[in-house]
Amino acid sequence: MKRIPPHIGWPLLIIGFLLLGVTWSMGVVVASQSDGGPEIVEDYYEKAISWDEEAQRRAQSDAQNWDISISVQRDNEDPVLFVSILDANGNPVEGLTGSVYALRPQKAQPIAKLAIAPSQTAGLYTSPFPSLTPGLWDFRIEAVADPFIVYTTIRKEF
Repeated sequence: MKRIPPHIGWPLLIIGFLLLGVTWSMGVVVASQSDGGPEIVEDYYEKAISWDEEAQRRAQSDAQNWDISISVQRDNEDPVLFVSILDANGNPVEGLTGSVYALRPQKAQPIAKLAIAPSQTAGLYTSPFPSLTPGLWDFRIEAVADPFIVYTTIRKEF
């Protein structure tokens, strides 16, 4: 077996290490862009200013001790989101109007804003949810019925 002369071997070794570094860096760049790259939070300054108001609304809602559950029913047609809201005593909360924001934890913007509508069952609200894909979801519920306020986020995996 013939050995590679040192005047060729050492430069090849250095070039190999440099190419390895460049290849590794390019792999990191490709991987970081594979999901669309960094996302910009729209109106981030206004959201930061209004954070105290949002925290106060969340605290008011949490003080009510809501029992909220979310489920999705998939039939032959589009999936339907069901939101069940019970008060601290287990009684259904009726007359709420508002929205459910469907968010993916890895995304900066909501995927969908769903208007909730009461169903025939007391305390149960529904909304069509055509953009449901498997994975982890955050549902931010913003609903009011004087004097009640529901402002909470529930994480669910489908």
